[in-house]
Amino acid sequence: MAIGLDLTSTEFGISFPEAYGRIVGVNIMRQNTGSEFTNLVGIDLAIYANVNGANMEHPKEVAFDRLHCDLTLVNNGDILSNCYAWLMTQEKYLTSTVA
Repeated sequence: MAIGLDLTSTEFGISFPEAYGRIVGVNIMRQNTGSEFTNLVGIDLAIYANVNGANMEHPKEVAFDRLHCDLTLVNNGDILSNCYAWLMTQEKYLTSTVA
């Protein structure tokens, strides 16, 4: 699974209208918030110029994003599918499509 998106700005100063994002890492973190602990899920998203770039032997992403969500949002069923579903509800990825 992956997402398609229109990446309007990057550190390279150009846009990638056919960008392709793939989750490359998911981890569970325990955050100390004083007297309580909170479990979070860290989602690492690599974004490539297009699907061809993502399928190369040693792809180089044009952008990278790390997001965090509450463990309860993604812990039922297939965690990777749940992470993609949650990711597509975030403001910066609302216009993304399933790729």
